[in-house]
Amino acid sequence: MGRAVSPCHILVLRGGERGYLLKGMEGELTIGVARGNGRCRLSLIGPLDIETAGELEAALEQACREGAREVMLDLRELTFLDSSGVASILRGQQLCERQGREYLLIPSTTNMLHRILLIAGAGGRLRFTQPVDAPQP
Repeated sequence: MGRAVSPCHILVLRGGERGYLLKGMEGELTIGVARGNGRCRLSLIGPLDIETAGELEAALEQACREGAREVMLDLRELTFLDSSGVASILRGQQLCERQGREYLLIPSTTNMLHRILLIAGAGGRLRFTQPVDAPQP
């Protein structure tokens, strides 16, 4: 079955969100997790690279396993994205689709990172949305 997230440190972030601090090649990635009302928002803070992409996939699997009807990936604070990161974002979409979950992305505030997704051909397969309030636990 799916892997468990194996964080270096479990954090409590703003608003009581839980998160994971992971070491990658380009620095540390924090995955903030907020759940409530059938939604799960995963906020990526830092770089998503070959070292951390698998952990994102594990967090996405866990969100689906725990019954989220909507999985939202917040890329606003993403600072780096390589091909492994793009692949993990696309695998998240496939996972949610197979399990009948809605998969939405809040785009990066960095135009270059958003362009990477578009150039990789992911733009037409992914649904982007504007930020909404975090789910209330």
